[in-house]
Amino acid sequence: MKSFDHFSGKMIDYAVKSGVPFPGFAVPVAGILALVGGLSILFGYRAKIGAWFLVIFLLPITFAMHKFWASD
Repeated sequence: MKSFDHFSGKMIDYAVKSGVPFPGFAVPVAGILALVGGLSILFGYRAKIGAWFLVIFLLPITFAMHKFWASD
């Protein structure tokens, strides 16, 4: 499961290299949001709240980690 990768040092190191503020806190919180949101939708328990968790997870991740508009 990919959300469990958010609790590894490798993912935190990648966030540090990408310039994410407070990566030791932000990366595990992102993993929790992804895991809880995905399980909520999968099991149909409070799926709308789970969907919002995924939105809250995906919007900052897109802009912080996937800077497709910047040239390297």
